[in-house]
Amino acid sequence: MSQPTRVLTADDGLIDEKLAQGIAQYLPPRCAAAEVWKRLYSLQHDGASLHTMYQNCMKQKEESGNPKGACLLVIKDVHDNVFGAFIDEYLCPRPHYVGSNESFLWKCYSDNNRLRAFPCVGDSNFVIYCTRSFIALGGGNGRYSLWINGTMEYGYSEKTPAFNNSPLSHRSCQNQRIWIVDVELWCLE
Repeated sequence: MSQPTRVLTADDGLIDEKLAQGIAQYLPPRCAAAEVWKRLYSLQHDGASLHTMYQNCMKQKEESGNPKGACLLVIKDVHDNVFGAFIDEYLCPRPHYVGSNESFLWKCYSDNNRLRAFPCVGDSNFVIYCTRSFIALGGGNGRYSLWINGTMEYGYSEKTPAFNNSPLSHRSCQNQRIWIVDVELWCLE
């Protein structure tokens, strides 16, 4: 079976073709066949603003006419670890969690370019929670699988029942901050 032709709309981003191939193998079939991976937001280009990220998502939602999104959140920390999540929703502030069991977390091992995914295995009611002051993925036992503060300066990652994940940053341990260098949000079309 041949790989779908994929167009990345930014060649200076955190996702290159090799990483895209690794992530695509875990995507739901309707998303794996996406021909265009469009970068909607970049901390490096758009500034540290959750508001801008959410605005760009809503603009994409209106332009596409599709009420459900297919988004990749990609994060790079100060140790060059790259990790993130696939979310089957457009990101915008809501008073509750959204998402489904199609969502997953992932991390890339830079030493051998290996990718590990953590599918939603627990209660799919705790996939993603977006507010004006943070983004959280996964939940349970008072922890988040991934939590990013509103200025996107730092985050946390711990094991939760929602994804049964190991910490996403390789140097992360309980209650230790992950210092963030870049954040991107991509939409699969």
